[in-house]
Amino acid sequence: MVTVYGRSGCVQCDATIRTLEIKRVEHRYVEIDEVPAAAGFIRSLGHLQLPVVMAGLMQWSGFRPDLIVEMARRGWCLAGLHPVSYRVCKFSFSRAFEPVYLA
Repeated sequence: MVTVYGRSGCVQCDATIRTLEIKRVEHRYVEIDEVPAAAGFIRSLGHLQLPVVMAGLMQWSGFRPDLIVEMARRGWCLAGLHPVSYRVCKFSFSRAFEPVYLA
């Protein structure tokens, strides 16, 4: 399963979640402000920008629709453990994409 670490008000986090839902990639969202250890964990991996996406052995930060599309094209999560779920969501870009950095 794909895990997305993000923060409320983060435009790139919202865009990542919406793209995962449109492409029907199963995921879970971790709000780093609500899980104190999450920010330290993703910093320890070297990430300084949100969102941080972890998919099996692959991880990245920022909005990367190209990688999300690739996961959907394969029809499996990058972890290769189970197929994606089939959920549909409407998607729109209403705000400009600006990076959100960890404090």
